[in-house]
Amino acid sequence: MRVYPTDGAVFYTPVNIPILACAQDVDGFVTSVEFFADDVSLGVISNQASIPPPVIGPEPPLLPMPPYRPFVLVWSNAAVGPHVLTAKATDNGGATTLSALVNIAVNPGPPPPPPNFRPIVRITSPANNSMFRAPVNIPVLAFATDLGGPVTTVTNVEFFAGTNDLGTGYHARTEPLPLPPGPIQPPIIVFLPTGYWELVWSNASQGDYPLTAVATDDRGAYQQRLAAVTALLIRPPVRPLNALSSARRALLRWRCRRPPARFGR
Repeated sequence: MRVYPTDGAVFYTPVNIPILACAQDVDGFVTSVEFFADDVSLGVISNQASIPPPVIGPEPPLLPMPPYRPFVLVWSNAAVGPHVLTAKATDNGGATTLSALVNIAVNPGPPPPPPNFRPIVRITSPANNSMFRAPVNIPVLAFATDLGGPVTTVTNVEFFAGTNDLGTGYHARTEPLPLPPGPIQPPIIVFLPTGYWELVWSNASQGDYPLTAVATDDRGAYQQRLAAVTALLIRPPVRPLNALSSARRALLRWRCRRPPARFGR
């Protein structure tokens, strides 16, 4: 006979604990199960034996009944403290069997909050070792998610270039496609926010920068992605000074060296 809850389970008050016992009998059927908490009877649950109906005709036989029958009792307002649960099954011949001991604990409520895991953040753009020509505006994208699932969510992502704080990014969202012209319109589709955060690094100056992102969730946990991307900003190409005027000066010198044209007398 198997009993739920499992050994070592912990509950917090106020609580009603469902106790489940799965019992079977090899030569008959189980008629009742009595539940105990610390050797004090919580109640008796009886169950009538059920026999599957016979199958008539060429139809395939029904699935066999499970080898056990479940008996359930709800222990209402369980008291604080450690408890030992047991169940005693009785069959149609009067024979009884006692289940194994199940140790549980009921602690004062409310239960502690779930653990707050640090969010995960990754810079996805620009790629590592990217090179730009300064000055330039660089869009920086980071993907951030929280392992807490629906309990916790990422509230902001802050971007850094070296030790320079670039600011907090905004939550990127998908944009729906424009509707086609005409009186007939497709159904409205709701686009949920993505896990991406974006910031435009404006007027980035020349230098070698490790880009980092710090994600924070709504319970204060944060995670920093260190040296995720290195961006090298080099100076723009040097344009020759007065290139056009130099060519003109050379042309003028060439013209000055030519002998003067002679015309007929």
